[in-house]
Amino acid sequence: MMTQYGHYIWLAMLLLLAAFSAVLLKNILDEEQISLYTDMTPDAYAQKIKFLETDETGHWKHLIEADTFTHFAANDKSVLQHPTITVLQNQDSPPWIITGNEGEALAGYDTVTLSGNVKAYQPAGLHSAPTTILTESIDVKQKENLADTDAHVTIYTPDTHIEADGMTVYLKEKHVKLHHNVRGRYVPAATPVSYTHLTLPTICSV
Repeated sequence: MMTQYGHYIWLAMLLLLAAFSAVLLKNILDEEQISLYTDMTPDAYAQKIKFLETDETGHWKHLIEADTFTHFAANDKSVLQHPTITVLQNQDSPPWIITGNEGEALAGYDTVTLSGNVKAYQPAGLHSAPTTILTESIDVKQKENLADTDAHVTIYTPDTHIEADGMTVYLKEKHVKLHHNVRGRYVPAATPVSYTHLTLPTICSV
């Protein structure tokens, strides 16, 4: 039969155990909060940034510009606000200019994902017609010199209006491959365009 003194001992042990458990739980929660805070805390921030990539001869190939740049070290992610990616072509072709509301890149800038009101535009060149592509998201893969998306796209050239679900643009070759549900129509320009020696983008579906 347990004495009153024994009851006090057990009660004290239970109180100590409860206090130890509370301290342990608090430490675990604090560590999780610190980890979450670290993951969400940027280690670098800048405004009006420019990243320029050049080839082996020193000529620039890609230019990335953004209103703001935020980098997170935990996952090596960069977030860009209102980015513009300019992809230089050869001397006979104007560059592609690709814009969006936001951009994300993981572990460098080989692939930059643009989202929100994405527009890819190539002005008219000496032997090429202007091309405008509208979509909601696109992956710009700079080493492969292509842009790829599974989202709905709309493509405008001087006399055509084409829509599709998904697209791959080979930027250097100005070759567009449409993935699914391709539909288009001929839209005569208000002012006739002379197509002598003028090249439209090569568009095909898969």
